[in-house]
This record gives sequence, structure tokens and C-alpha cells, in this order.
Amino acid sequence: MFLKLDTNSDGFLTFDELEAGMQDIASVFQQEEPDVRAMLNAADSNGDGQIDYTEFLAAAFQKDILLSTQNLRTAFSIFDKDGDGSISKEDLKQVFGDRRALTRGESVWDEIMAEVDKNQDGKI
Repeated sequence: MFLKLDTNSDGFLTFDELEAGMQDIASVFQQEEPDVRAMLNAADSNGDGQIDYTEFLAAAFQKDILLSTQNLRTAFSIFDKDGDGSISKEDLKQVFGDRRALTRGESVWDEIMAEVDKNQDGKI
């Protein structure tokens, strides 16, 4: 992900690179664009206005940032395509596309649901 975002390959992510990457991600998942300035400030531990690879990794693994209520809600809403408050097998197919089923078969969706649908109601 870092290499994809670092479009000029200088080893740093600038605000513009981060903003462009987040716009791409937001459009793919049809979500609002995140607050890129806040993301940059949170990850930029040395305050130089850009994110190096070490800062990127540190931010990626900071559970309090990664698992914030807002991030969890955003992630959930990406998968809850029909907005009914739950994630179904059909929602997963819409997010990931049915191309995954082409390589592993339709059972891939059943396997995913079996792993995470603890009460076996067909929803997450």
C-alpha cells in the first residue's frame, strides 16, 4: 500500500499523495473521503509534514487509531452495501466482486460466513 501511494517513489507520502490515494479508495468503496490532514498528522510522528515507511507501519499497527469507533463504522458501512445494519453473503459479493468465486468456487462465500457468522443467522 505504501508503494502504491508513494507515486513519485521518493520513500515519503506527502499530503497530496495521501489525498489522491484516499480519493481512489473512497471512490472504489463509494464512501466519503476521509480527513486526510488528520490522517497525515496522526501518522507523522516527527512532524516533518510527510509520512515515511516507518511512520506508515507504526500508524497501520496502532490499534487505538485503527480500531477507533469511526474507522470501525466506516469499515462496516463499506461492507453493509444495502444499509440494513448487517453484512450478508450478497454484501460481500458486491464489495469483493464475484471474481473471487471464479477462482475458488461459490463455496468461498460460505467459508467466509461460516468463519465469522457466530450465531449462524446468515448475517454479520
